[in-house]
Amino acid sequence: MRLPGTVPKLLPVKSSNVAAIGFDFKNSILYVQFLSADQKKRGSLYKYMDVPPKLYTKFLSAPSKGGFLNDWIKGRYHYLGWTGFGWRQEKTLQAKAAQNKIKRARIRAANK
Repeated sequence: MRLPGTVPKLLPVKSSNVAAIGFDFKNSILYVQFLSADQKKRGSLYKYMDVPPKLYTKFLSAPSKGGFLNDWIKGRYHYLGWTGFGWRQEKTLQAKAAQNKIKRARIRAANK
């Protein structure tokens, strides 16, 4: 996958699902590139907005990159995914939860 020119250098990390991590200190943007499905090459790239530099440093030194990402970053920071043609807005966990709540309400209403 061709990366956009605005992405800083990504540092390869040892992880079962994260391939590389980078950080834009000027704009406080964390970049995370995951391993592809076959785990032999780099796959999807995401950027997380307004991440404190201190959190990036802790992420780099975390023994489990995937665990750290799930515990400290996902669901806490707005993010965008790279499609190869541009950045696309991803649904945040809050938006997904709101959609699920609406679906449950519609199901309850239909079952009455």
